Amino acid sequence: RADQLASTSLLLGVAACVLLVLGLLIPYVILAALPASIAAMITGGSALRNKTSLVGKAKTGKALGLGALIAFGVLLIAAVILVSSFY
Repeated sequence: RADQLASTSLLLGVAACVLLVLGLLIPYVILAALPASIAAMITGGSALRNKTSLVGKAKTGKALGLGALIAFGVLLIAAVILVSSFY
């Protein structure tokens, strides 16, 4: 079970990053990156707590999820600054 969580974490982390980049081109797709990144971090942490043998996958999934979450926040702040500069 823990190995499945590690693989799921990696898949969700990659999906979060892809959705983040794709969201720059297609409106509203970027919002799907937020739950994917949170789910990647949760499943990666759960896999590590359950002593998975795929530690690298779990840590990479958590890192990708955290990176996507931080990038989402930075893009959100940049968008707020950009919109507020017009008013």
